[in-house]
Amino acid sequence: MIRFQHLSVVHSQAWNAALAVAESGVEEAFAQLNSGPLGIPADLAANGWSQSGNNYSVPQRTVGDGSYQVMVVSDTPVTTPVIYATGYTAVSYSGVTAVRAVRVAASNAFAFTGAVAAQTTADLNGNNISVDSYDST
Repeated sequence: MIRFQHLSVVHSQAWNAALAVAESGVEEAFAQLNSGPLGIPADLAANGWSQSGNNYSVPQRTVGDGSYQVMVVSDTPVTTPVIYATGYTAVSYSGVTAVRAVRVAASNAFAFTGAVAAQTTADLNGNNISVDSYDST
């Protein structure tokens, strides 16, 4: 009974670690997507990434005791990329590899539509202007 519980915990730890490793691939993909100057699309085939049609990928990367593969599928111009990342970690007692995959649909939409927003009107004539970021409602 205790042995089974130990094996179950070891497998669970590897399973959870594979997700964290896959997230590393997502982070690298976001870094690649945001590598261009502000407002200029990134060259997705740069920085060691390779291109095959609308698919961009890097060779398998090692992170700690695991590794990941990541691919970005993108339209042209890059407006709605989809990131596929797969993380791999070894289950120490069995030699089996735990595999977790994630899919992230991204966009380049702005988080904010303006620097100052108002529910009715904003009078910016230079008199008595104050901006408070605290939402008191």
